[in-house]
Amino acid sequence: MGYYANQAAVRLAGKAFRKWHDLAPLCMGAAAFGVSQLLLRLPILQHVLPQFDWFLMLPYTRPVFYGLFLAVTAGLFEETARWIGYRILGKRYRGFRDGIVFGLGHGGLEALWVFWMIGKQVLAGAAVSPLNLAVALLERLGAVSFHVGASVMVLLGVRQKKIRWLFLAVALHTLLDLCAVLVNSVWISEGIALAAGAGMLLWAFRRKRTFAVSD
Repeated sequence: MGYYANQAAVRLAGKAFRKWHDLAPLCMGAAAFGVSQLLLRLPILQHVLPQFDWFLMLPYTRPVFYGLFLAVTAGLFEETARWIGYRILGKRYRGFRDGIVFGLGHGGLEALWVFWMIGKQVLAGAAVSPLNLAVALLERLGAVSFHVGASVMVLLGVRQKKIRWLFLAVALHTLLDLCAVLVNSVWISEGIALAAGAGMLLWAFRRKRTFAVSD
């Protein structure tokens, strides 16, 4: 009886662990966005840098450089936050599934923040058409997909101890955000976002076997 009781306890513990295991990377992914963007980057852009005249004039004197500055800082802050988040989680959370869930947490909180901002505009009297909401949903679909792929990419770098994957994630993130800033057509911009998200997801799942190899 003792043997069977122990086996049952082990199975129950395993099920509980699998059930709650995803909570840590999900919350860490959300924290990576919350800390890097909402607590650090955006306050710096909105409250610190506007105190300098060169920054206030930048959108008018050098709009391309301004867009590049916004894109680079977004990529640098968010991807570095992913790297730090994985280091905090430790080796227990370095499987392929952990990377996927981490990206869902990161992109999910960003999506909630974006729609919360849209909701504030609606409450303030701004007109938001169904078409605008559809565009926002498409943009978020591409963004979340990209975040999932980028999270797997950064996690691969952490597992392999190769920082080049972090640099590549920063570069791709920068390029995607720069396209969003420079492209005037909303539909072209959303098409690029969806294509980038799909490409990153495809890349991530093609690397799934790599995660089966132990560190």
